[in-house]
Amino acid sequence: MKIRLCLVGKLRKGPELEIFNRYLLRLENIGNSINLFPIEVDQFDDFQWKRKFLDKKFLDRHLKENYRFLLDEKGQNITSKRFAKKICHIRDEGYREALFFIGGARGFPARSGETFNEKICFGSMVWPHMLVRLMLMEQLYRASTIIAGLPYHKE
Repeated sequence: MKIRLCLVGKLRKGPELEIFNRYLLRLENIGNSINLFPIEVDQFDDFQWKRKFLDKKFLDRHLKENYRFLLDEKGQNITSKRFAKKICHIRDEGYREALFFIGGARGFPARSGETFNEKICFGSMVWPHMLVRLMLMEQLYRASTIIAGLPYHKE
């Protein structure tokens, strides 16, 4: 199953990009062995984001056969272990892709809320979208180590 991150904004050179790429590389190294590969990253500016998610053809083509997560402050707060179980279940159900959407500073277009299977959050605090993408990469890596039975995750 492919993992695709759909993100508003672009990381520029700096520590955030270095951390993001470090977890991306780690995830790619494990992902192939547990069928969570390839990992693709789509970055949009705010205008492209809104245009795409109000376009019915785009939604029909990209969202139908895929499991869609929205990272949102109003989403469900879940544990890392439960997140890993969800990823494993989605993979085993035969979904082509797991899509993760992180909006920009203005959030996500309200009309597209019904296009997601699930909304999740990283706690009840509001996080900058650039930090959320780093936290998502780490959680995807953590989930892959849990699925692969590696000792990264401690309880």
